[in-house]
Amino acid sequence: MLRSLFVVILVLFSVVSSELTINFNVKQNEQQLHTSEYKVRNNVNPDDSARMIVRRGAPFVIEIQSKTVYSFTLVPFNPITLAKESNTIRIPTNTSSTSWRAVAASTSTGIKYTIYSPASSQIGIFYWGVVDPSGSLTMLTNQLVVLFNPWSSNDEVYYSDANALSEYIVNAQTLIWVGSTNNANKIGWVYDQFHYDVLEVSLYFISQLDWTSRGSAIHVSRHLSSWINVNDNDGLVWGRWQEPYTGGKTPTYWTGSLEIFQKYRKVQQGVKYGQCWVFGGCLTTAGRTLGIPARTITNFDSAHEEQSSGPDKYRMEIDMFYDKNGQYLGMEGGSIWNFHVWCEFWMSRQDLDGADGWQTVDATPQELSDGLFQLGPASIAEVRNKEVTAQYDTDFVTSEVGAAIYQWAQYNTGKQKNPDRPGFWLLDINNDGTGHLMSTKAIGKMTREDITSNYKQTAFTTFIGYGRHKYQSEAISFEIVAPDVVNIGDNITISIVAQCPGCGPNSYMFLQIAGDIRIVSYVGDVIAILHQGLLNVSLDAPETTHSIIITADEYQNYLGMNRLVEYNAFIQFYENGTFTGQYANRQGHVAFAPPVLAVLPNYLPGNQSSVLSLSVFWSNPLDIELTETILRLSGAYVSDQDYYIGTVDPMGKVWKESILFEHWTPEGEEIVVFAKLLTNELSPINGKLELP
Repeated sequence: MLRSLFVVILVLFSVVSSELTINFNVKQNEQQLHTSEYKVRNNVNPDDSARMIVRRGAPFVIEIQSKTVYSFTLVPFNPITLAKESNTIRIPTNTSSTSWRAVAASTSTGIKYTIYSPASSQIGIFYWGVVDPSGSLTMLTNQLVVLFNPWSSNDEVYYSDANALSEYIVNAQTLIWVGSTNNANKIGWVYDQFHYDVLEVSLYFISQLDWTSRGSAIHVSRHLSSWINVNDNDGLVWGRWQEPYTGGKTPTYWTGSLEIFQKYRKVQQGVKYGQCWVFGGCLTTAGRTLGIPARTITNFDSAHEEQSSGPDKYRMEIDMFYDKNGQYLGMEGGSIWNFHVWCEFWMSRQDLDGADGWQTVDATPQELSDGLFQLGPASIAEVRNKEVTAQYDTDFVTSEVGAAIYQWAQYNTGKQKNPDRPGFWLLDINNDGTGHLMSTKAIGKMTREDITSNYKQTAFTTFIGYGRHKYQSEAISFEIVAPDVVNIGDNITISIVAQCPGCGPNSYMFLQIAGDIRIVSYVGDVIAILHQGLLNVSLDAPETTHSIIITADEYQNYLGMNRLVEYNAFIQFYENGTFTGQYANRQGHVAFAPPVLAVLPNYLPGNQSSVLSLSVFWSNPLDIELTETILRLSGAYVSDQDYYIGTVDPMGKVWKESILFEHWTPEGEEIVVFAKLLTNELSPINGKLELP
């Protein structure tokens, strides 16, 4: 346990009989260095000197009530096991050192030491050591934490906009966007980056990094991206993308980083389970607690290209294949995730020209980089310019946001032959099939900021799927029409609409329609086939419509975490029994819009009120039971609560009244409460309450 001591009495070594008093000026130092939030969050006395947190490149002051001039030593240690390392930082007094140094000034009661650190110093947690003029060293139990300093223009993580730092360092809660391009949904996430458990676990990860690299934001961020997952070490979170989630929580259970970091703090074993938004939220938390400006990013229609064995690891290409009848055969070379979440860290890049600013850093284990599941920092400026040879992993990120979609058919289209699949010919190239609606939380507001143009020189306005959705000539036109979003419980209708002024009962024209409708996970794994078939539709009238209808009864048993409907429709036009070469095809998604989770205040908090009362209401739109239902309430400044609802009847309701809980929202900030309804049968239902 940390001891609350403002004045520390120390016996320096055995031959000195007098006692020495050290004043660490903790409150003043931490206020000046933007670190006082740590003690506030942990309910620690601001004068407590057991642990002082400073930022590199900025001076701080301690005082010793003795006229003897001392120097100092910092010894790094493991913040979990408390084991000391062999490395040290020496702080000489009254020297011209460009590294750590102390400047002594006499006072009426002793000597004041102004301690300077270089803006490139190693970060970490240290024990103090005091060295007397004879060279004798006495180690103290007092701790010094050294963090990056985004307020210092000499630090590589310097961010000049103080208002932005209130968001990217200080703000403790955010919104993360999930779902699909045409139905982007936001979920609440609490970073809680000032909690000591978060800080200590993050510093523990840094203690596993080579000593000489601990002062580099590049190396620290790359190292963190490896340690937030467990694939290469005893890292923070296990990833899992399919049921069962035995021995842990489903990825949708988590509402913030703290509970995950606390579980890890106890046993130093990976917490089960997470997916991309969990990795992204936790990595952003680690960046902010260590002093690196960080934010969480969502990329919709995100390509995950597999490494190739050729000279270029990534070809910036995903291939889709169709047989001679237009039946969809699948993808090769990778997959397309409906969304993917990663982080951006802000830093200068001395190793690359023109690459300063936001860098992509991703902890979700996807592809190996230098033998580990790590990614970044990849300069966004380099990604935008498609500088795919730049460090680190810009080629993979460029593919994620810009891979072209190549469609190949098993008949002679008169275009390019596929070099790897004999008998397949190029059907279509979609150069804007990936990297859409890139989203992050806006500065100071609970709204979305679109950052697509940071990654791509041309950004789309709307996305309606892959392929040529309509064929049109003077004689005939036909197209595929499908909704982007349906309410849960509504039918899904995908229609083929043809207009043929010359068609009649004896025209001998028909459309061959290959249809494939399936429920998929957000990373593209097929959960269930809802429709698959090949049929001919005669064009015996000037206008013909054929519809494929999927009812709620057909899909309601397959709705789960972040799932949606993926469809493929391929139309070939035949005349007199011969394929004319005229076609239309469309592969797209239909997202499910859940009913609103209403979070209602029962009364507004009064002056200085620390208790909030609210009610939550929701209706089940499906004709099936929802099982193991849990209501979770969370927020950066509220006491988290879980309520076990159990089974919700078909078409039943959830009504939780007069929920009381404490909050400690800072003066001037809105009260924000995130609500999440979890069931086995549906993707999480999210709601939010904001009060002035």
